[in-house]
Amino acid sequence: MILCHRFKFIFLKTSKTAGTSLEIALSQFCGENDIISPIQRKDERIRVELGYPKAQNYLAPLSDYSVKDIFDLIRKRKRKVRFFSHISAKEASRFISPEIWNSYFKFCFERSPWERVISAYYWKNQSPPRPTISDFLTAETIRDLMSKGKDIYTINNNIVVDRIFKYEELEKNLDSIRKTLMLPSEIRLPMAKAGHRKDHRDYTQILTPHEIRLIGDHFKDVIDLMDY
Repeated sequence: MILCHRFKFIFLKTSKTAGTSLEIALSQFCGENDIISPIQRKDERIRVELGYPKAQNYLAPLSDYSVKDIFDLIRKRKRKVRFFSHISAKEASRFISPEIWNSYFKFCFERSPWERVISAYYWKNQSPPRPTISDFLTAETIRDLMSKGKDIYTINNNIVVDRIFKYEELEKNLDSIRKTLMLPSEIRLPMAKAGHRKDHRDYTQILTPHEIRLIGDHFKDVIDLMDY
């Protein structure tokens, strides 16, 4: 997640939609008072090498600490996080003033559920032997994809972002975002978390008819919403 005051936007990060690359790229427009959620160490290194601000202003103040949080801080030196990578709109809006939440341009990306499943499959099974995709499609996997998909940009099943952009039209949409926010330069995406998918055929050639129907049933609302 990124909250940028200068250009008045809030980016909410769904999974398997180039979200980490977008977080890195959007960081360049942030100032010292903006919120940048942390990403994996190797991806944070990319951000630093590009000269962009790294994760900042994402920790909870001490006033938010419970007894357990204080215990974790003292014994484990673990600080409490308020804003994190896949934070939902429901959670984020609790800590952002209504004035900012309602006036800043809020956006995210969605992707064909069938392609998201395949991308998640290879991300979570980077080395052989891999389970079959059918075995991978457990209730837990479906819940995880939902929690990092539609649940990110809805509150009580109502869409609360200003725009949901399609991953499949990434380059065109990046230009649209730049113009909407009046950013001073293009949004150039670095290669983050790429190269894990080994089969780049269309999902109709990878998934069985049963798997296609199963994914379609679970993500029907997203398919209808985004016209997939």
